[in-house]
Amino acid sequence: MRVLVVLLFSLFLFAQSKYCKDENIRSTLIYIDLSSTNNKEFSKKLIKGLKNSFLPHERVKIFFVNPSSSEVEEIFNACVPKLSKEEIKKIKEKGGLYLFGGNPIEQANEDLMLFYARLKSIFDEAKKRYIESEEKPLIEIFYNEEDKFANPLNRIIIYSDMVQNSEEIPIESIINKKKINLKDYQVNYNYSNIYVLLNKKALKGSEFKKLKDFWNCYYESNNGYIKNFNTTLNIPKFNGLNVKKYEGSMKYSDGSEFKVKLLLSYDNKGNINNGWFIINEIDSVPVSGKVYIKGNKISKAKLKAIPLCKNHYIIRGEKINLAFKHSVGKGEMVVDNTKTIIKTPKGNIIENPKVKLVLKESE
Repeated sequence: MRVLVVLLFSLFLFAQSKYCKDENIRSTLIYIDLSSTNNKEFSKKLIKGLKNSFLPHERVKIFFVNPSSSEVEEIFNACVPKLSKEEIKKIKEKGGLYLFGGNPIEQANEDLMLFYARLKSIFDEAKKRYIESEEKPLIEIFYNEEDKFANPLNRIIIYSDMVQNSEEIPIESIINKKKINLKDYQVNYNYSNIYVLLNKKALKGSEFKKLKDFWNCYYESNNGYIKNFNTTLNIPKFNGLNVKKYEGSMKYSDGSEFKVKLLLSYDNKGNINNGWFIINEIDSVPVSGKVYIKGNKISKAKLKAIPLCKNHYIIRGEKINLAFKHSVGKGEMVVDNTKTIIKTPKGNIIENPKVKLVLKESE
């Protein structure tokens, strides 16, 4: 039976070229902390959370992390054998009897079953490779992974207890909120969504909250946003995502301006799955909200800044309202029911500013 499974997966890998596309909307990177794999349920929890969450043709990479040696080993690198709605529609329109097999829809479904079987076998292997380690230099390990995050708007899934503990950044400093110098470990996560599946809550009560707050601010300051930090893995299911990128400016009443970018990944109903508003070389904040589609194009966008941590130029709750025409969005950024004082690029102090936005779609 084992020989048959290996043979079937070898055939699946041989067919991988037809599932990998030159342009991927998103990739998924899964990091498994080998010092946390003594939890017998982790494989089942990961599979349950991941099931039906992959995009058609999405590239998936799995890494084993050894905190004791700080080594990261790539275990898996393949594309999801899942066809898009458009591909399925074309195949059905084309027709064909497929009397001797070869139906690409059925073949993709079979390959997808093998894909999940392979994921499970990898997670089971991680259980066997469990190690004990008092050291857990997660910050330092991910600092050396920056090249993996070269493309924007990806998804990073981490299985660990997330108890950062090294000589330079010990867990005691996090719990006691001592000043920690993270400047030497800045990593550009390139506007990725972060999903953390905890093998357990190693800390209790207020200490756990401090750990969670630490990671929220760590990722946010490095262009990443935590969407899950729990012992369960809750991931939204999508049939597909769309990505739009815009560049332009935000202008104040004194005539000064910043160059800005807007990155949006949204589902077919227009709900934002991953969004970022970026002030070039100054700040970047995650945004939530919705875009409205008319004639297969965005007609309006109603967004809200949702940073969890302080020290941002754009504060939590600031609204971005845009109307689009010919791939150009115009609108404003406003703050409701609060007193906001900002310093413009020209050095002027303005209270509760209404900032004009002009953004044009870019590649």
